[in-house]
Amino acid sequence: MVVEAFSLQTNPRCHRCEEKRIASELADADKKKAEAEKERTDFEDKNKAFDQQRSALLGKAADEAKAERERLIDEAKRMRKPCG
Repeated sequence: MVVEAFSLQTNPRCHRCEEKRIASELADADKKKAEAEKERTDFEDKNKAFDQQRSALLGKAADEAKAERERLIDEAKRMRKPCG
C-alpha cells in the first residue's frame, strides 16, 4: 500500500510529515469518492436505459401476442363456419 510505504519513510514525530500524510490520504479519499460517484452515475444511466428497452420490448411482445391471439380466433371462427 502506498500510504504505508510513505509512512515508513517519514519520521512519525514530525508534524509536517504527519500533515503531509493526512493531506495525501484526504486527497486519495476525494479521488476515490469522485470515481465512485461517476461509476454510480454511469450505472444509474445504464440501468435507466435498460429499463426503457425492457419496457419497450415487453410492450412490443404484448402487442404481437394480442395480434396473434386475434388472428387465431378469426381463423378458428372461419373454420367453424359451414360451407355453402
